[in-house]
Order: sequence, then structure tokens, then C-alpha cells
Amino acid sequence: QRLGEISFHTPRKRLSMQNLNKVKRKGKEKISICMMVQDVEDTLELCLSSVKEFADEIVIVDGGSKDNTFNIAQRFTEKIIDHKWPDNHSEQRNIYLQEAEGDWIFEIDADEFVPPEFAKYIRKLVNYNDFVSYWFPRHWLVSEEGLYYVKNEWLHPDSQHRLYRNKKELYYKGKVHEELCGLRGKAA
Repeated sequence: QRLGEISFHTPRKRLSMQNLNKVKRKGKEKISICMMVQDVEDTLELCLSSVKEFADEIVIVDGGSKDNTFNIAQRFTEKIIDHKWPDNHSEQRNIYLQEAEGDWIFEIDADEFVPPEFAKYIRKLVNYNDFVSYWFPRHWLVSEEGLYYVKNEWLHPDSQHRLYRNKKELYYKGKVHEELCGLRGKAA
């Protein structure tokens, strides 16, 4: 079984926890966890458990699961949209973009999880005004008699665009290798 861990480590000194702790902002920015799923009962609970601490809402688009995915998802959210898999990643992602109500969207795949310290870090990031989106390194783990990191020049680490401001003009294009469009501003 393959799992991806979204890490909170960043090479930018200005995004260190020490610097982020100095950030003050009125109000609490809301984070929507968004994902598309289908037949992921083996990994979904770990994934959702890892994000529930910082999630203000969880939006799941299910492509027609035949296993226990829906029941597992229901334990974490009521916002589950059943949309038959259209053989198009962008179409599924555009559905959760329409449904998400948070100030920020954090995307995660069902076979990924975040470490426990990530909750504190992401809350600081969404209050840091300089950026409209963030990329995170993803570390690949394989479970064969325990978990181990895959250290491969192509996969380690593999940066992913996962956190961005929720704007109504956002949309995805591309059937498989989808691209987020309409986001303007600095990314980190």
C-alpha cells in the first residue's frame, strides 16, 4: 500500500514557525478540506483523522464508491456530493470548489495524511497575508512490513499545490493532469 505524507517543512525562513508566531490577524480564517474519492475505504479514515483538527468543513465528492467509503466519510462530514465519476479530474474538483465555503481550500488525496504538528502550522499560514497559495512537499511512504520512505530522485520530495485562497473565479481545467486557474497573487 502506498501513502503520501504532506509535510509542513519549508525552506523559506520567513515561513518558519518562529516568524509565523508573530503574525496577528483579527478573526479566524476558515479552512475547507476538499477531496474527490472513490472506493478508498482502506485509507480514508487515516486521511480524514489527520485533517479534522484544523478543518472547519470537509467537502467530499464521491465518484460512485461501491465499498465502505461513504460510511467512513459520513463520520467526518455531512457534505458528501455523490457525482458519478466522469473520467475527468477537473470536473470533480470543480464541484468541490463550488461547494466549499471556507476562506481557504486545502486539498488532500485519500491516500495521503498530514503529521499531527501540521494543524498548528496551517492555522498560522492562513493568517499570513503575503501569499494566496502554498506548495507542500509530499513524501512517499510504502507499507511492507512497516512504513518506510521512498527516497527516489523523482519522488522525494514531490511538491504539491495544496492550500489556496477560496475565490469564486477559481476553476480546474484538464482531464487528468488538471491545472488550477484563476488564482492571482504570490505563492510559497
